[in-house]
Amino acid sequence: MRPTLIRSIRLIPKSSLEQQRINVLPPLPSLKSNASSNQPLPTIIDQLKARQASSPDAWPQNLRLEPVVKKDRLKHVDARIRPKLKQLLKEQ
Repeated sequence: MRPTLIRSIRLIPKSSLEQQRINVLPPLPSLKSNASSNQPLPTIIDQLKARQASSPDAWPQNLRLEPVVKKDRLKHVDARIRPKLKQLLKEQ
């Protein structure tokens, strides 16, 4: 029988792990506190754009943030031109 990846995996019980090494993510802000402040939560795109603006030199060259274009904004554009326009928007 040949050794496979599945055979080489060993399950470790949680009780044997050290509790100090387990990283716990902070809880997400509750929706109730957001409703009381009447401010929408920033989207991931907004957070990434802010991070890109704060340190443009540290931003990876291969990571691009493309604008979100909803379907209803392009419904009046001719169907033959729509794919070319979408491609141009992605290249900005």
